Amino acid sequence: VIYAASPRSDAFGVEDERSMTTVGRQLAVAIENARLYQETDRQLTEGSALYQLARKMSTTLNLQKRLDFIIHALRRTMDCRACSIALLEPTGDVLEIRAAVGIADKWKRKFRLRLGEGVAGRVALEGKPMYVPDTLEMEDFIFFDPSVRSLLTVPLSVQQRVIGTLTVDSDEPNAFGEASERLLT
Repeated sequence: VIYAASPRSDAFGVEDERSMTTVGRQLAVAIENARLYQETDRQLTEGSALYQLARKMSTTLNLQKRLDFIIHALRRTMDCRACSIALLEPTGDVLEIRAAVGIADKWKRKFRLRLGEGVAGRVALEGKPMYVPDTLEMEDFIFFDPSVRSLLTVPLSVQQRVIGTLTVDSDEPNAFGEASERLLT
């Protein structure tokens, strides 16, 4: 909307209306082009990140190096506060962080969730992504790090079996959207 006002009555005429309409159309096209550019740029960034991940995954067999590369690449790509990978223990009922960036060591050590417990535990149990736009509004949110305000967690699955979770978080509410979920998935 473009809005013009005047304290005088009948300040604008037909010619003013035509001019505003023309400016409005041009502005709408410029805004739409900017949105398309941002979307294209986002898709290129996602594609590049996925390509880098695929290349790195094929260069090493060391699991820890792979996990560390993934979390660092995702943190840069998604511009998030922290990124972590939690894997199920061999017993298959407790998640532990195996790789993390942006998370204090004390929180890494304390992170142990049973299946169904907390966001990561629910994602691991149900096998579906979960987004928490504002942790302060979620009654049963388990805080390991009180600075986390929004959180996006997706399952890590192999042949329909969940082996862990991948999580990004932010110290700002509503930090992630559909594009973030799509990339993380």
